[in-house]
Amino acid sequence: MTKLRMKELASSLELNQEKIADEGFSSYLKNPIDLSACTNNTLSILPHEIRNFTFVRFYRNGDFSIVSPRPFRSYKYVKYGFWRHDVAVNVDYSLPIYNRTDYLPDDLHTPYKRFLSDIGGKSCIVTSYRFGQFKDTFMFVFADEITKKDYLDIYAMLHNVAISFYHLEIECDTNFKLPKSFYDQYVYQNDNYIFDSFADFVEARHLTKTKASYLLPLALNMPLDYMASLFCKSRRTVEKNIDEIRESLNVSSKFELCQLLNAYHIMKVQKSFHTFPYMSEGVLKPL
Repeated sequence: MTKLRMKELASSLELNQEKIADEGFSSYLKNPIDLSACTNNTLSILPHEIRNFTFVRFYRNGDFSIVSPRPFRSYKYVKYGFWRHDVAVNVDYSLPIYNRTDYLPDDLHTPYKRFLSDIGGKSCIVTSYRFGQFKDTFMFVFADEITKKDYLDIYAMLHNVAISFYHLEIECDTNFKLPKSFYDQYVYQNDNYIFDSFADFVEARHLTKTKASYLLPLALNMPLDYMASLFCKSRRTVEKNIDEIRESLNVSSKFELCQLLNAYHIMKVQKSFHTFPYMSEGVLKPL
């Protein structure tokens, strides 16, 4: 990657730290690459060939963190204008699983498939999890064609990849920022859809809003210290809330609680595939 292209990428993403000197930019992007190496073992044992993996944490203020072995592909992604039509960027739009192509307008399908084919990919399947003011998004480029009928088979697998990822307790200390002009042209800024797998669970068990906020992290088996850091809570506060949830459900251990909530989340997602919003004539529509 030349210095010119690196400067273009920096400009496109409006890096929100001041250390964007030419000589430092390659090391600035080194963090996403190094962090992604931690996921190689997990991805290598999957029954499908994964051509690329990217994790992005999107914040409400336009900041985002990225973990990827190919961060420079974000430059092409921006250059081709795909991100202005990407529901992943909208923190208030969180589908548990979808094929990225299905949520792009028809005129971008061919160029996006060409973009995938550059690295031997045919499908980009995205899973996402919404936590308060941010959304975590996992993007998997498959070497195979993946369709909706495959979701039942692959969702649990990809959810378990997310569990493995969180167990690494990766801290993304390198943040980028969407350009100020981005939202002037972003197609989905006014769309809202957040899949809540625990809505019925919370209502049936009369859990408080605070207790409810721990259910998805527990379904992802997040370590205690990671949860405390992620949500700016003390470890003791996290432990106390988890213990109270565990006791209310008559569960003997955190491990058992995580297993229970993990199974419940996967079941709710698998039963709800047919209810997700869909794209029609360039517009997102609910079923």
